[in-house]
Amino acid sequence: MCDEKKILDEFNVGGLAESFPEQFEEAYRIGLETTRLIDFEKINPTAILFSGVGGSAVGGDLIKDWFRWKVKIPIDVCRGYDPPAYISDKTLVFAISYSGNTEETLSFTIKAYKLGCTIISLSSGGLMEKLSEKLKIPHIKVPSGLLPRAAIAYLSTPLIPIVEKLTGVDFKWEVDEALENLKKLKIRLARAKPVEENPAKKLAEMLYGKIPTIFGYGYLSSVARRFKNQLNENSKVAARWDEFPELNHNEVMAYQKPEHYVKNQFVIFLRGNIEPPEITARIEATKKIIEGWVSGVYDLRGLGNSMLSNIYTTLYMADFTSIYLAYLRRVDPGDTSLIEDLKKRLNSSIGILSRIRSEYKL
Repeated sequence: MCDEKKILDEFNVGGLAESFPEQFEEAYRIGLETTRLIDFEKINPTAILFSGVGGSAVGGDLIKDWFRWKVKIPIDVCRGYDPPAYISDKTLVFAISYSGNTEETLSFTIKAYKLGCTIISLSSGGLMEKLSEKLKIPHIKVPSGLLPRAAIAYLSTPLIPIVEKLTGVDFKWEVDEALENLKKLKIRLARAKPVEENPAKKLAEMLYGKIPTIFGYGYLSSVARRFKNQLNENSKVAARWDEFPELNHNEVMAYQKPEHYVKNQFVIFLRGNIEPPEITARIEATKKIIEGWVSGVYDLRGLGNSMLSNIYTTLYMADFTSIYLAYLRRVDPGDTSLIEDLKKRLNSSIGILSRIRSEYKL
């Protein structure tokens, strides 16, 4: 690992990662407190939608991939301005914008409100909080001052108690197990741990100078996507992701006649302790086909007996890996200057936020 004195981390992304277990615990408590503000007798959804983009959408991804095996109604994540045609007054929309000023999510929220959807919003403040107050939408207020991608616990975990109330399914044992394993993992992944004792630092060194490719499946597919995004934003590297079994029907063909770009790939397989035998067989067969052509393969395994614990522990390992790779590359994991520049250019040309402020007198 590079010289600690030369590390660039203006926004303390590494420190925020170390506090993830505490954020997870606080976020669940915030969700419990918010349930008191919601009249659940009036909510009987036939579909659940999570609206968000970027880091704010990942929270919806994680919950969707976990709940789809437990909740008997359709669940989807929408990244954009417009609701799908199938939504109705029987649809529950979670509108998630960490800053509260995400134009896509605000636009989506207003359109869903006009269509009669039940909406529960989540933000650290901003226009989303003001709009929710104006429209009398229940609002989950989370702590401000974080980078959205570093606030993933606050963008996902508060939703768990709400869905518990809606469905009558008790997920508390999974929450408890996830928290216990996150606390154990925190010790192993901490910045003070040397490379030889820190699996995230070891993986970051393996990825240095390579093109990371992340393969997930089922309830870990959203973690694969999150890992790719973290490598983009934190590490400032190009990365790819795909999921089983779909990748066995297309992606695998790229390794039939490998070129130089395939040889420079480092493939990470996300593995959980709840892994169907057919997926295990696919992963092992795929590994045998590609391992001779790529620069390396690696199994990143979750901890625990529940899906939730496996989701959050693989995510935690992935987040730390992307941060340590940023340190190795001597780039600041908190720098998002290109994204901010793009937002400014779009805001001046599209003007959606100005129109929302004007129309709703916010």
